[in-house]
Amino acid sequence: LTIASLFASGLFAMATSTTTFGPLSGATWGGSGIDNNNAVITTITVADPFTQGDTITLGLEANPRFTPGVLANDGVGSYFASPGSPSGKPTLATWNIGFYIGAGPTDVLGRYSYTLTYGMEGGAMATFNPLLIGDNTGGPNSAQNSENLGFSFLAGPIGGFNPNISGIYDFTLTAYLGETVLGSSTAKVDVGNSVPDGGSTFAMLGFAACGLIAFSYTAKRRVLKTVLA
Repeated sequence: LTIASLFASGLFAMATSTTTFGPLSGATWGGSGIDNNNAVITTITVADPFTQGDTITLGLEANPRFTPGVLANDGVGSYFASPGSPSGKPTLATWNIGFYIGAGPTDVLGRYSYTLTYGMEGGAMATFNPLLIGDNTGGPNSAQNSENLGFSFLAGPIGGFNPNISGIYDFTLTAYLGETVLGSSTAKVDVGNSVPDGGSTFAMLGFAACGLIAFSYTAKRRVLKTVLA
């Protein structure tokens, strides 16, 4: 009874969350040839007594749509894209947002719930369960995809999407145990604004500069730790 009471009170429902920026091994964003070296990665260690030892990985990365390469970024979690549409696709943006959810070491993805919140700063925000997207890949203990805000199921809940408008779009991928937030991964896509001074522009240089890229990752890596109860 004491253990049950403590569990119900949330005393044991804790997780340690660490967020980094860099390569996310295993992430394909549901496709092939899409960069996975510039991701916002949150690693969550669950300390609940009934799920102790579980590790959840949340990842977000914005990438060009229909174009090889990577988007410029600041090495922390903001990506920089140009307004406009791919040829022949007037409702779509020139960029996609990719998400990754992984759980291990065993098939524990279903023990938890997840939300993806998105929208333009100053505008409408929407939240949904990304596991419900029908063409996710990566199962059974992971799920991932690459989405465009021009897709109707994403554009509708935020009152429509215009790929030609400049603005900053926020994305937050969150994991829960019951009603308890275990951790989240957050990214921004800045459309129409230039990369600020001091921002990382190695993404524009191509993959030929792999040595410089690796050095930049090491120099600009950010680690944040939080404990949620």
